[in-house]
Amino acid sequence: MPNFRRGAEAIAKAAEKSSGGGSFKPFTPSMFWANHDDSKYLLFLNPLSEIPEVDMIGFLPQKGKKSNGDEFVYYEQTIARTDPCLDNPRSTDPLVEKWDASPKRTCVAVAVELEPTVEEVNGRNRPTGFAVKTTSYDRRIRDEEGELTDEYETVEAPVIGFVTQSPHNFFNVVTSFDNNEGPIESTALKITRVGKDSSTTYTVNGYLDQTIDLYGLVDCTDGISYLTNEEREELFDSIVDLSDEEASLVIGEFMLDKRLDELADDDRYNELAEGVTASLDKFGGKSKKNKGAAKPARERPARRSQRRTPVEDSDGPAEDAPQEDTPAEDPKPARRTRAAKPKEDAPAEEKVNKQKSPEAMEKLNKLRDRTSRRQSASAA
Repeated sequence: MPNFRRGAEAIAKAAEKSSGGGSFKPFTPSMFWANHDDSKYLLFLNPLSEIPEVDMIGFLPQKGKKSNGDEFVYYEQTIARTDPCLDNPRSTDPLVEKWDASPKRTCVAVAVELEPTVEEVNGRNRPTGFAVKTTSYDRRIRDEEGELTDEYETVEAPVIGFVTQSPHNFFNVVTSFDNNEGPIESTALKITRVGKDSSTTYTVNGYLDQTIDLYGLVDCTDGISYLTNEEREELFDSIVDLSDEEASLVIGEFMLDKRLDELADDDRYNELAEGVTASLDKFGGKSKKNKGAAKPARERPARRSQRRTPVEDSDGPAEDAPQEDTPAEDPKPARRTRAAKPKEDAPAEEKVNKQKSPEAMEKLNKLRDRTSRRQSASAA
């Protein structure tokens, strides 16, 4: 894997430097704070020391298709080809040279959203504990040959995603909390955006003494649409005998490694570059300087993909595509699937009976055992 810059030291150096002067693609869930006063309760799934820092090129326009055939535009990210973290960094980046892209120093982390349980204290609601926030969606089932059937299963998934933010601002505040208050990978945090545009800052409040129920993360990994069926099985096998706290870190590491491989992959970079047809300098500064002429890109030999998992094996729609916010169908049949949680408001006639394989039942029993042990421990 490329040698990514990670941790508080890299973030601090970046902040110091800043102050001184149509194919199937995976859906990449992301965490955003779009407006002033937007807040989220989060738990980071990577220790600060494992959070990488990269030179990111963002807002690469791509065309996709909805399930009904309608086209839409979505935006992707990639690591600049000049970033020293790559195995074979280049001296120039084609997107910079030809299309005026401006790489931004960016930190990438995995986090899961939390829901607080509250009680009223002196007329104000105060968190007394936290649970992982989950969501449900219907996933179409494939048969043993990989063909789509007319059956669906309702899947519960944690609200999990990538936080891609600047080390100069967002992660500088997060780093300060981790250094002075407590570890971000075991503390519920309330992160609030303050201001807008260039004046944006963030505040971080931590709840060091509050417990976090990780059931919605650990026991619902089967619903993470960012992962393929094979990846979900591999992940389940690696966490089934771990404590919830240990399992949460394994999940975070697993997802972060996959995303970094995607961002660093040359084949993916070339695919994204093909979708760019106009200057990426939205303010026109570079275009004016160059009199609007796009520089021809130098041809370079294609590099073998670093991606661990082929794009066509991924679940869900394309990244950052608000028009396609429902995870897409699994491209391959799952050899082992966990029992789905039915929607409470779904009519009885819409529920589909599904036969469970011996492997699926084995996995289900393990999950039930985990839940039983958790409930017994809580009661004690």
